[in-house]
Amino acid sequence: MKTKIKSFPHITQDPTICFGQPCIERTRIRVMDIAIEYDRLGRTVDQIAESHPGLTLPQIHAALMYYYEHIEKIDQAIRAERELMEKIRSEFATR
Repeated sequence: MKTKIKSFPHITQDPTICFGQPCIERTRIRVMDIAIEYDRLGRTVDQIAESHPGLTLPQIHAALMYYYEHIEKIDQAIRAERELMEKIRSEFATR
């Protein structure tokens, strides 16, 4: 069941979409994806909007606001995903 997050008008969570990670409403773009582009890759909001033409600036700003309000939890999810990818890479590299 999709849950709209009251304080963040463009952010939803649905256990059937992206494993329940917070996403921008009506997309499969996770808050963590926007956070990575902005915080880790140093992209501006305008650059993010250019690379995701279906998103509006309010949606991107809502994702960033959600990220900074839940930074520890989302950073933990980013680390867990990175560790999983490294594990998968190392398993395939040894084959």
